[in-house]
Amino acid sequence: MSKYGNRIVKTKWKENEEVTFLVGLHLSGTDRKGIWRNVSGVISRKMDLNMKSINLNAAEGLFEGTVMLYISNVDNLNVLIDELRKIEGIDKVYRMN
Repeated sequence: MSKYGNRIVKTKWKENEEVTFLVGLHLSGTDRKGIWRNVSGVISRKMDLNMKSINLNAAEGLFEGTVMLYISNVDNLNVLIDELRKIEGIDKVYRMN
């Protein structure tokens, strides 16, 4: 190693940087004014998560939608799902495969 000492590069690891994973959630329930504002509020303000996309469809008083978001671990995902289920009008929330 001593003859290659000039090739050694000192590295510095970033600390406190959290690795996140892309997760899809499917939501459905009774449509009402402001429901997606409540959903995005829980995700971005309450849980402080970054969303990649939201897709929703509503017809005849019902809605279905998907949210793609970045999350760091399964525990936070379970907390998020529980929080989303508390929103008035949401019947089902589950992780997409």
